[in-house]
Amino acid sequence: MEIVLNKILSEIQHQEDKVSSQMVETADKAFQMILFLKEMLFYYKDESFTNRI
Repeated sequence: MEIVLNKILSEIQHQEDKVSSQMVETADKAFQMILFLKEMLFYYKDESFTNRI
């Protein structure tokens, strides 16, 4: 019985680690996308300003 409970706890911890890792990965990807979009925004703002002159 104790071995079965230890296996269950181990599997739960493994799944928690996996989900935690995926959450960090998702947050990292979202942050990278925000940086990319900011760069694009500044680029097009600069282009727009340059073309007006």
